[in-house]
Amino acid sequence: MRLLREIAELAVSSQEPLTNVLRKCLILNASLKNDTLKTWLNKELNGYDSDDKLPDYRLINIHAKGTFHGPAGSGVNNATLPPMIMPEEFRHWGNLAKLTQGVAAYDAAVKSGSQDPLKIPWPQDLVLYVQSDFYRGYTLAEAWQVLPMSSLTTLCDTVRNRVIDFALEVDETLSGYGEDVKSMPKSEVTKSVTNIIYGNNNIMSGNSRDIIYRAESNVSSQDWCALADIVSSLGFSDSHIAELKQAIDEDANASMTDGIGPKTASWLGTALGYVSRGGAKVGIEVASKTLTAAITNFLDLT
Repeated sequence: MRLLREIAELAVSSQEPLTNVLRKCLILNASLKNDTLKTWLNKELNGYDSDDKLPDYRLINIHAKGTFHGPAGSGVNNATLPPMIMPEEFRHWGNLAKLTQGVAAYDAAVKSGSQDPLKIPWPQDLVLYVQSDFYRGYTLAEAWQVLPMSSLTTLCDTVRNRVIDFALEVDETLSGYGEDVKSMPKSEVTKSVTNIIYGNNNIMSGNSRDIIYRAESNVSSQDWCALADIVSSLGFSDSHIAELKQAIDEDANASMTDGIGPKTASWLGTALGYVSRGGAKVGIEVASKTLTAAITNFLDLT
């Protein structure tokens, strides 16, 4: 079908605004009449509500920084904020960014060409609530999440890739029913939406708990073999593991000793992007918790 092939061709071009690609998909869905697909397209275009369950690729592993005021006019700028110190209900502000804006905002940021990390401010009420929790004698005045630009590139690429895969699969399936998408069984459309748009890569919950437990219990300070074993068990390749070691070594050489360093944090963002595309054996929540626990233990940040 011409429209399906046109959608795939538009999605291939990184210069084509993602909003145009998704609007073309809305036109397609006028014939497919799939409510799940329509909901996803509208959420990607208009943004997600605060109580929506976000797709995996919109949950980004990050680290947080803050500015502290101390006695006699002293202060600490750009200090790492360890999430484990925070109350559990707010801990995600220190290690997980929930990206809810419409995809146009992230697409524009990627196209700007800037490589500077984005800063997502913490709510001021949260800053006040935890202001005395981090460093004795110092008060937290401002805090923000540090979002690597590479994570936005991964988000946009994931949306493009899923649209391409969906369009090509529907086009191939449609060949058995003629050129009119209305003749395609709704069950076939639903299967494609479920498997490609939303992904299907979670392992059983029991195994998930076991992996997280092993990350928390088996990885000790500077035990590289244990860390590499955990990362491998999640479905990451030897090249991913080598890149993690390089990132940790580069942070260590740069004297990044106050938390997870920027190279390692960037690796985490890229790794979770890989998970969101179905490349690993687990979903993004399990991967995020397991990798964070393992790396935190390896760096002796607990």
